[in-house]
This record gives sequence, C-alpha cells and structure tokens, in this order.
Amino acid sequence: MSDKLLLTKLSKPDVLKEHINRKRLTSAFKEAGDSDLFLVSAPAGTGKTTAVSQWLQDLGKPFMWYSLDDWDNEIHLFFSYIIEGLKPIDDRVYQELGGLLDGMEALGIPTFIRSFIMTLHQIRSPWILVLDDYHLVDNKEINQCIQKLVEHLPKTLQIVLITREDPDLKLGKLRVSGKLMELRLGDLNLSEEEASEMLKRYNSQISTDQERLLYERTEGWAAGLQLAAVSMKNMSDPGAFIADFSGNHLYIMDYLMEEVLADLDQDLSQFLLESSCLEYFNSDMCDAVLELSPGKAEDYLSQLEDANLFLIGLEGQKGWYRYHHLFRDILRERLKKDQRYKKIQENTGDWYRNRGNDWESMHYYLRCQAYDKAAIVAELTWAEMDLELKSITWVRTVKKIPEDQLMKRPVLAMAYGWGLLDDTDYKEAGRWLDIAGKLYKESQMFPDRYEIHDQRQYRMLEASLESAYGFMAAGQERYEEVFPHAVRTLELVPEDEYHKYGVASMLLGFAYWSGGDLAMAEETIGLALGHIKKEVNLLTLNSFYMILAELKLHQHKPDQAYSLFEDRKDWLLKSGQVPILIASFYLGMAKAVFFKGDLDKSLELLETSKSYGQKFAIMDWEYKYYLLLARIYALSGFYDMAKDALLESRHTYYINPIPDDVTIDELDDYIRWKEKATVLMPGKDRDMDEVMTALIDKVEPQHFSEIGNKKKEVANESLAEPLTVRELEVLDLIAEGLSNKEICDSLFLALSTVKGYIQNIYGKLGVRRRTEAIKYAQSMGLIE
Repeated sequence: MSDKLLLTKLSKPDVLKEHINRKRLTSAFKEAGDSDLFLVSAPAGTGKTTAVSQWLQDLGKPFMWYSLDDWDNEIHLFFSYIIEGLKPIDDRVYQELGGLLDGMEALGIPTFIRSFIMTLHQIRSPWILVLDDYHLVDNKEINQCIQKLVEHLPKTLQIVLITREDPDLKLGKLRVSGKLMELRLGDLNLSEEEASEMLKRYNSQISTDQERLLYERTEGWAAGLQLAAVSMKNMSDPGAFIADFSGNHLYIMDYLMEEVLADLDQDLSQFLLESSCLEYFNSDMCDAVLELSPGKAEDYLSQLEDANLFLIGLEGQKGWYRYHHLFRDILRERLKKDQRYKKIQENTGDWYRNRGNDWESMHYYLRCQAYDKAAIVAELTWAEMDLELKSITWVRTVKKIPEDQLMKRPVLAMAYGWGLLDDTDYKEAGRWLDIAGKLYKESQMFPDRYEIHDQRQYRMLEASLESAYGFMAAGQERYEEVFPHAVRTLELVPEDEYHKYGVASMLLGFAYWSGGDLAMAEETIGLALGHIKKEVNLLTLNSFYMILAELKLHQHKPDQAYSLFEDRKDWLLKSGQVPILIASFYLGMAKAVFFKGDLDKSLELLETSKSYGQKFAIMDWEYKYYLLLARIYALSGFYDMAKDALLESRHTYYINPIPDDVTIDELDDYIRWKEKATVLMPGKDRDMDEVMTALIDKVEPQHFSEIGNKKKEVANESLAEPLTVRELEVLDLIAEGLSNKEICDSLFLALSTVKGYIQNIYGKLGVRRRTEAIKYAQSMGLIE
C-alpha cells in the first residue's frame, strides 16, 4: 500500500469555510475534556464528523483520525492503518508496533491485542484516537480490541467514536464514573439560530419565514438544511418547494437530491453519480476510472466545490477529496441501478492494482463481483503474504471468492488449503489440499482447462502439498505421519528455493526428533538453518535457532543450549528486531540453567522472561513459562504451588510441532506421586523413574533447600492457605505501589478480577488494607 493512498484514510476532513461555528458543541467537548471516551452517535447527516473535526482544530492536541470503510474489517489491515497513524505521534512506539504487526499470526490475535494495548501505554504525551464511521466495524476481534482498549486505557489516550449506531461495547462503568461523553441526535441538531446562520451562508435569498418553515420540516437536521438551501438558489417559487417535502430524513434527502441533480449540467450530474463509487479520489484517479478525457475531472471537481455539494477536502492531502457519507450513499444507491456501476467498480480495482495496491483492488473486485480478477490477485499475492506470515489474513479475504473460481485454479486451491491450515481449520484444509492435488493431476493432462497465474508456485505445487500434509500431521500430534511427507517434500523442492527447502528440512527435523533420533534431528535442523539464512525472514530464522537450542536441551547439552539462547537474545535486543521472541529466549536460558541445577538463577531468568512475555510473546510462551515454573516448585517440594502453576500451563496450552521433554500430564503425575508416595497411575507408557529423570535431569532435590527461608515460596508454604501463583504476582505489584487500574494493565486482567485477587490476598494474610498487606508480607519474606 502506498503512503499516499494510506494517508487519505488517515486525514481529518477539512471544516468547510461555509460551516458555522457551533460554540455550543465545542463547549460541550471542552467541559468533558477529561473523559476517556467520546461517543458521537447519531444518524447520517447530523454533523457528527464536522463537530469533532472543528473541536480538534480548536483544541490543538495531537490526534490520529482514521476514516473506516467496510474493507477495514480485515484485522491486519485495520491495525496497519492504526500503526501507520501513530508515526507522527510517537515514532519509537510506531517502530515497535510495526515489528509486533509482522508477528501477528505467530502471536495469535488475543496476545497481539494485549501486546498492542500495552505498547500504547509507552506513549507519554496526550493524544486522541478518532475512529470515524465506527458502525462499519462488524469484525468481532476488532470490536473486542476496542473494548479491551477502553478497559485498559493509557492515561495519555482519549478515544472518539463517530458512529451512526451505538457500538457493541460495555460502556456502563464509564457512564457511572463520568468518563464517557455522549453526543446524540438531540445535541447535534441545529438550534433555530444556528439553522438561520447556516441557511444564509448557503443562500442569502432565503426569507425569515422560509427559514422557520425549513427548520420545522427538517427539525434542525444539518444535511437537509444545507442541501435545501443549495437547491433553492435558482427556484422561482421556493415557498411551494418547501411545502412539498416532508417525511423522514432519507425521504427528504432523496427528494432534495432530485432537485439538485435536475439543476446541474447533465455531464456534471453524471460525474457526481459515477464518482460516488469512490471512497477517496483526486482528479487523475477520476479521469482514469470514469474514462474521462485528461483534465476533465479537475474541472468537474472545481464546479462541485463552487456549488457546495458536500465535497470534503482531506487535511494535508491537497487535491484529494471524499463526499459527505450520506450524500455519497444516496448517490451510490441511485448509481447501482445503472449498468455503469459495476464497470466503474472494476475500473477502480484495476487502478489500484496497477499501482501495487492489491488489497484495495481486491475490495473493489469483490464489491462488483469481478471474481475472476479477485482470484488472480489472490493467487499472485499468496506466496509473498505466506512468507510474511500473513496467510490467515489472506485466507479470510479469499473466503469471499466463490468456490467455483478456486476449482479451476490448482495453485489457488493449494494456497487456500495452506491458509486454512495456518488458521487451524484442519478439516477444511485437508479437503482443499485434496482438491488441489486432484486439480494438479488433471491440469497436467488437460492444461487448457485450468488457469495458472503463478508459474513458480505451480512448479512447486506437489512439494507444497506434501509439506502441508506434514505440518497438518504435526499440528494434530500424528508424528508418525510427518516423516514420509517431509522426505517427499525435500525430494520435490529445488534447493535454490531456500525458504521452502528450509521449512521442509525443519519439518523433517521434527520427524526425526519425535522419533527419538536426536542426532539426525540436529543435522537436519542445521540444514534448515543454512537455507533460511539465504532468504532471510528474521522471525523464521530466529525461530529456527530457538528450535535448535531446544533440541540441545533434549540432548542433555544445557551449556550449548544456553549459549545459543543467549546469543540470539543479545542479537535481538541489540538490533531491535523480532521482539516477540525475546521472552522465549530468556525462557530457554532459564530452562538450560534449571537442567544444570541452578534453580535460583533459573527463577531469576524466568522473572526476566515474564517481564517481556507479559508485554508480548509467541503463542506457546505462556504455557511453557508456567510449565517450567511448576517443575521448579515440584522439585523444591512446593506441591500446591506446582499444581497451581501447572493449572495455568494447562489453561494456556498451545500445540506446536516441538516435542516437549516433559508433558503437563507427566508432571501432574509426578507431583501426585510425590505427594502420595505412590506408583505411577496405570496405563502410562513410561515408569516413574523415567519421568523423574526427564523431569529433573539430574538436578539434586536438596539444592532448593539451600536457598533457605529467604525465598518467598518457603514463606508462602508456611501460610495456613498459601497464595496462588497469580496472587503472588498481584502482591508483588501491590508492593511496587501500582494502583488497581495499573495492575489490570500490567497483567491484562479485568478490574473485578484484580479486586478479587486482592481480597483473597487480604483474607489469606489476615489484613484489611494495602499497607498492612505489604508490611506483613515483608515480615514473612513474601516480598523484599
């Protein structure tokens, strides 16, 4: 996406020179200046956008204005715009969030949202986020993000939602606390004095009686008054005109539109109708899309500006415009009856595609049902988006293309199956991978029957299918099926296809690993690294290093593992690249020193890992963090805390192809066995001695006792009812002086949940307030 086109959606609409200064609304905004959320909710044409735009213009505070369209419901695109808009507000946060966005699929949406919000807390200067036309958002994940953002709002941020209908957000607490400012239809409708001033600015010939009658008929509706004033300029009998219209707002607007279009030159009227297809436009774009002679659109736009026909310039984007949304919507509904509608939409898609804006072109192709062109774009963009770890974004858009388009395109069918696999829809992924294989065989025999646009991917289609089947088997823990698919993939992939060959080698490494041949696993993973280095994707490359270091632990080589984890961690911190992996590298270091018997150092590194992981980390980090914490507690004899940590690990479990050296169930068995001094439950394949060896890896159990009573875990066990792992985390934050709200933001918990933890802590410590809890906890050694 080019910066120029991106900025059109991130530009505040200009306040028209004819617009009246609505001091009443400006004062309302000013009085509610410390609100967290400003909800401007009213029907179309009531002046919502103009009111907010004028307030921001007078306020002088940094803001980001994001004008939403229906295509913004794609979550990756939504956050791309948000992050781009942060660049002038805080460049450091903008850079950090850019790296976070690159890893969205590796993080998972819930973790990404948490990390996104926590990163916004780093912005120190006050700023405002404006989401215009929020009613167009129907993506639940985006709505959940805004809900979470409202719940964990940074102190420096205020949010403005401009919408035609109330959003699906829980706003009750904000209303009760006085942190919600609302402007609705009754607030936005013009007073009689404001209406009079507006009418005179657009048509000085309107009499006082006509003003009063117009006001009564429109009830102060700004758009209706404005268009009525423009319509009446050349009328011989404006009184009869006013008397003729009545009814609801849309009826009045449609009636007035008839009058406006009838009064315009036919060519200008047609231009107005046809350009309503476009969300944002300039004269060059209109010339191309509407098939006009060069320079003609510039003349039409100048005439529309002179006629005050709802043409709105974009602040800081000279020559770029949009129409008032209600005006545009009514024009567009009229144009849909014209056979030119679909042609203009398709032309617009072509215009964007010719400039490299594939996803904008996809939007217009889908809107006009030009599915053939949409399918071509989808096929040609898959490989790059897959390499950039955006295949889930890709597949959720491609789902809008009818299946019959995929059924004649073997490459697109294969890519669709891969995208579904990345989205963990294994059943549908398997179906489409099978279809792709069938289409490929048929296309070899009857090439004229099938469409192939990405020849490179077609040549590797068999390899891509084998690789997909292998990863699907690994993802479903059917490890015995991984090996044949991995071997076949490597037979089919050319060695100069570095990324695909590297990924296939890694898959084979997993197969050897799961089969117990760790030496071959190491050799194969080393081969994978060699290929990935030649076609660098930093997230993939560093993930491969992390996997190799994890393998070293399985080979009982903790020193080598530690060095690998530490080297890559240092590189990431120095370069500022791929920050989502830092927590996992610290976790790996903690695990390596745990295997060496240094539990004290392991806990210290685990705490550092948590400080990064609470901000952002890949999807498997949290369950692995709590699993290692449970192992340390179990080895030390703190079985209640071990079970508590293990429960957190189970709740956050995430399947990945890397085999665990100890599973959650095995550790649970060990803890129960140690508690009850009984044998392993029947039905397990490994006896308890093997489990214990895997669990502690020759770590001496008495080591932890050397730490003595200074450790909070020892103190915690002495309580009549020990604190849980989460309660200990909350207690630490209380001791740091964080408020309840700040604890919510740090742990990303709801306020009610945090309050519940605090009440539990008070009850277990036998205290009533924070100061007493801190004093008692310090005396017990629970906190330093």
